[in-house]
Amino acid sequence: MDLQVFLDMGLDRSEAQIYLALLELGSSLASTVTRKTKIDRSVVYKKLDSLIDKGFVSYHVRENRKYFQATDPSKLLDLMGDREEKLKELLPELTSMRAPQTEETKVEVYRGREGYKTIVNDMLRHVGEADKTFYDIGYTGIGPDIAGFWYETWSKRRVEMGIKRKYIVANQALGKTAVKQPLTEIRVLPKDLHFPSSLVVYGKRTAMLYYNQGEFTGVIIESEGIAKSNRGFFEALWRKSEKIDAKAK
Repeated sequence: MDLQVFLDMGLDRSEAQIYLALLELGSSLASTVTRKTKIDRSVVYKKLDSLIDKGFVSYHVRENRKYFQATDPSKLLDLMGDREEKLKELLPELTSMRAPQTEETKVEVYRGREGYKTIVNDMLRHVGEADKTFYDIGYTGIGPDIAGFWYETWSKRRVEMGIKRKYIVANQALGKTAVKQPLTEIRVLPKDLHFPSSLVVYGKRTAMLYYNQGEFTGVIIESEGIAKSNRGFFEALWRKSEKIDAKAK
């Protein structure tokens, strides 16, 4: 495959080779990627970290070992901007390369600004069809702090798609602009409860978002059972939280 499209997206040749190898391999150890690409192991680890920061790769830990996986090719469109058409032409070939996915619970870890963008775009893509609503516990309103003006563009897309938000927030989040968005219903956590991270249930997925000292880490869990459990937790907290008009704050 011509690697130029990936070079145009900001990857170097080694990063492009590693991404394509992970597409074929599926969830894999760095040592497996090394054997597949024949790139030095120390370089593979360095490039994997770079790919995670750029949103092309995520990872999960199983039995104390880190497994890496390529981001779904369709999600790369969100990273492309004006290079979107080139990638659209490649999507069929990239998707055919991707290793079959098992039905077991899947966990993906993302970091940094691009990781944040990947997660919230995933929320738009996988929100429930019958219930187009995000259910968030501990919403902090820090999206603009992480993604800047891009967050406003994302918010407009959400509203255009008719996706609602039911958010349980801490008192300190009420004044943030991100809270005061259309199609949003807000309730405030009891004063004795505080969550340092945000948990969002959407469709069959749950996202956990954590932002501390300028560093973002996020996790996507794909499991209908876990999503239902977290939704039940949300509903219990919702009943105990104070109803409020976010626009008035």
